[in-house]
Amino acid sequence: MTPELTSRGLAIWAVLAVDPPLLLPSLVIAWMLQAIALLAVPASRTATTIGMILALFGLTLSWAGLTDDIEVHLLGFALGLLVASVAWSGASDPKARFLQAATLLPPMGALLGVEGMAAALALGVIASVLHRFYSKVVDHGPGSTGAWASSLAIGSAAGAWIVWVYGVDTLARMISG
Repeated sequence: MTPELTSRGLAIWAVLAVDPPLLLPSLVIAWMLQAIALLAVPASRTATTIGMILALFGLTLSWAGLTDDIEVHLLGFALGLLVASVAWSGASDPKARFLQAATLLPPMGALLGVEGMAAALALGVIASVLHRFYSKVVDHGPGSTGAWASSLAIGSAAGAWIVWVYGVDTLARMISG
């Protein structure tokens, strides 16, 4: 799927699923997550910059009272930044390019808090495997580590988006029946 179609799909999804007061912020979040996912491997510095802007945006939403308590989001941001820092230290090795997907962790924590970040990572792993399968079977893409890195970044962004739109409690109710 092209980035243009994905952007339109995310916008339609947001209009259909997000409460009106969070619609515009959700569109910004969707497009920033998409940009980070697409740039995490080929332009990791740019993706990191966008990620920090998104983290600040997420913390601002929390501070403004549009999401949970800011303490939960600050803790999520700090945890995401800590894990990302460890991952980034090993990302310079060409064999470990998948670690560049850690760029999504600080904004994910700032947007979703610790519990939401954990749920987004779990969903992100599933989405990454599905993306990689689609890339191999449908697109017949190469099996390089860069391709896995891109799939991990795209899957992580998808997990963050799903948790942002539906929330941890709603997802738990959907899973439990």
